[in-house]
Amino acid sequence: MSLDIFELKVYAILPVLILLCGALCLLLINVFSSVFSRGLNVALSVLFLGVSSIFSLNLKVGSSFFGLININGISILGQFSMEICALIFIVLFGANAGANALQKLECKEFFDKSFFSKEFYPLFLLMIAGFDIMVSSTHLVVILLGLEIGSLSLCVLIALNGRSKGIEAGIKYFVMGVLASVFFIFGVVCLYFACASMDIAHIHDMLLDDKYTSVFALFGGLVFILSAIAFKASAVPFHSWMPDIYEGSNSIMAGVVSIIPKIAAFSVAITLLGAFLKVGIIWLESAMYVLVVLTITLPNIAALIQNDVKRMLAFSSISHSGFVLACVMIGTQISLSALYLYWFMFIITNVGTFGLLWLKELKSPLKSSLNSQDSSAYFDSSKAKGVCSETSEKLNCKCAKIASKIQSLVKTSAKTPYDIPFSAFNGLVRTSPLKAFLGAIFMLSLAGIPPFGVFWGKLLAIMSAYSGGFVGLALIMMINSAIAGFYYLRLVVAMFLLDSKDASAIATKSQISNNQVSNDEAGNFAHCSTLGKIIVGIMGVLCVGSIFMAQFLLDFIGKYVIGAY
Repeated sequence: MSLDIFELKVYAILPVLILLCGALCLLLINVFSSVFSRGLNVALSVLFLGVSSIFSLNLKVGSSFFGLININGISILGQFSMEICALIFIVLFGANAGANALQKLECKEFFDKSFFSKEFYPLFLLMIAGFDIMVSSTHLVVILLGLEIGSLSLCVLIALNGRSKGIEAGIKYFVMGVLASVFFIFGVVCLYFACASMDIAHIHDMLLDDKYTSVFALFGGLVFILSAIAFKASAVPFHSWMPDIYEGSNSIMAGVVSIIPKIAAFSVAITLLGAFLKVGIIWLESAMYVLVVLTITLPNIAALIQNDVKRMLAFSSISHSGFVLACVMIGTQISLSALYLYWFMFIITNVGTFGLLWLKELKSPLKSSLNSQDSSAYFDSSKAKGVCSETSEKLNCKCAKIASKIQSLVKTSAKTPYDIPFSAFNGLVRTSPLKAFLGAIFMLSLAGIPPFGVFWGKLLAIMSAYSGGFVGLALIMMINSAIAGFYYLRLVVAMFLLDSKDASAIATKSQISNNQVSNDEAGNFAHCSTLGKIIVGIMGVLCVGSIFMAQFLLDFIGKYVIGAY
């Protein structure tokens, strides 16, 4: 038997190879470079992600590597959307101006450390490469390989910030990821026992011809596979980890977790569950129906009682996942178009939302990067005095003065258990009108209020449910959209109608860097966050202009969805 290298069709994995080469290149540069350059890492990451996304969009449909890789419209859309989303987030990482200002004072330990880690950017590219592998295969073992590469990289990224909550969030994501992987492996074993194959297309053919050997093995395999996908998509009842991950991560990493892994999970769900649903397994459709209804409804109710903005967004994103899983279950061309339109609009809105939260954290970095658990480790008074005595000649006690200020802030913030409470946005329209208007646009979009972004995805999803015969599901989706409007509008009310009782305190905190750091460093803060403001502004414009984008996106999606399901 001879092996022809051209039979492998290496071009099918070019986007993955580009990202793997980029990760290796950044790792070698950071290892052998005496000084870590965050700007160089951001620039190279953007370059590799941009080139990879171009190749992803121009992939040829077909199988390669002896059927292990299967490129179709679903995998192309999945890879392209993940890479573009990752590129935007990488640029937002570069707007970490608050930490950059104090890095010059050698006090960067007070801030999120992940962006100054040599491992962060290579791991980020490796994560995207893993999820690209996951969505571009119809072989269960290769899907598992991509799942492990992406998930393990992501859990390290979450824990890199050095905060106790960040490490806790990383461990939780790791444990839940291991559990999801175990479920997936059990499902693969059961399906192999029932159908003697790990290729999804072959398993589908075996089910059509009733050639499987054991109905119990088939049942167990489908249950375990469905549970694993529900874990990765944070569907009820496998969603409890998501709010803790949001709370333990900075706003940008929370945005990454809310979008990129879910794109991979939904792409696999379309390929895998779609193959089983088309066979006509009635109990699987019933199980999916219950899963979708619970995932849409229960997180909506939980979001109503949240007092922290991040936790509210976590529960709401779980509910949005339910809408997308509903499109997977319906399984028509219209529902798949609705799925991707919904998720593209959700990406635009969520990038803007978490980018806005990130800018708010940069505006008062001393408070946002710490919690009461970290305060005892960083800001013990004896340690502050030690810092002062050791660095008095070098820094003229600036670090010690800043540390004492931070210590007082931590004591104040310890009264509140929330990272970003709703009250932090009270009266925002008076202090920062542009941020308030952008925040209102993003909240109205997430609530599904016309004519803003997510409304068009929700509208098409509800229409596809109705036309597909799921009238009850369409009604449940409309009711939950109305419920969601309450907690989203709660933030809008806080920004525009409530007065900030702590306005003077907030102003004092935001001016600490100006009082303690030189004018050059304060100017650097304003300059470095400009790019982040531009990105958030663009997302806001896209949300408002979505009425003109919806048809264009549907035409774009239709080219890849038609014939791919």
